[in-house]
Amino acid sequence: MAIITVPESTVLALLNQWLWPFLRIGGFVMAAPIIGTRAVPIRIRMILVLALTAVLAPVVTSPASITAFSGTGLLTTIHQLIIGATIGLDEIKRLKDAF
Repeated sequence: MAIITVPESTVLALLNQWLWPFLRIGGFVMAAPIIGTRAVPIRIRMILVLALTAVLAPVVTSPASITAFSGTGLLTTIHQLIIGATIGLDEIKRLKDAF
């Protein structure tokens, strides 16, 4: 049986394409009013985040110049989580305004 080899550049390109949407969607789900509560199990939230990432990652353009394992990557990770959490917290405001 032959060993399948995958070039490191391919793995890093896929990680770069999926990581940033995953973090932003994860931040959103973490802070969203209904989905982010303890009533929804963590496994269900993770499946939701992975499913949304699988749908959105091919559509979203990812910054090719940022590597995930660098100082800039760490700052971008924090940035994406904050953006996602802000979107989730904005949903709380919209729900309060609706009622």
